[in-house]
Formats: sequence, structure tokens, C-alpha cells
Amino acid sequence: MSEPSTIQVVRLANVDYVTLNRPEVRNAFNEHLIAEMTSWAEGAAKDPGAKESAKPAETAKAAPVPPGRPGRPPVPSARA
Repeated sequence: MSEPSTIQVVRLANVDYVTLNRPEVRNAFNEHLIAEMTSWAEGAAKDPGAKESAKPAETAKAAPVPPGRPGRPPVPSARA
């Protein structure tokens, strides 16, 4: 018997909304979820009707990464 789906995908106006469905483990990733996400992403990347965000990274425009530690506040300097 195969594992139940760990993601739910709903498409509205050519935008896929992907919902993780593993509440018992707070949506922690496992091999099955990763395989399902990979399969969805590969299919979305080939879909001509999908929005730009579903295309491979080389065609999507990424925001510039700020210097320092991306996604984190700067480290405060040590005071003497």
C-alpha cells in the first residue's frame, strides 16, 4: 500500500498553492514529502500556463541578497 499524499496542490488563476499535509509531525520533511514536492516542481516548471515563480531558478528573477548574513540581522560589533 502506498503512503498517503503529503501535499495538496490547488491551482487558481495559473498559480499553484501547495499545502503540506503532515500535521502529526508539524509538517516536517521526510523522503516521501520531498519526492512529492520534487515531482510537483518538475511538472510545474514544464507547464507553459504556470506563472514565472514556478519556472526554474535560471529563468526567474531573484531579489539581490544583502551583504552579511542573508535572512538574519547583522551581528552586533563587540564593545570594549
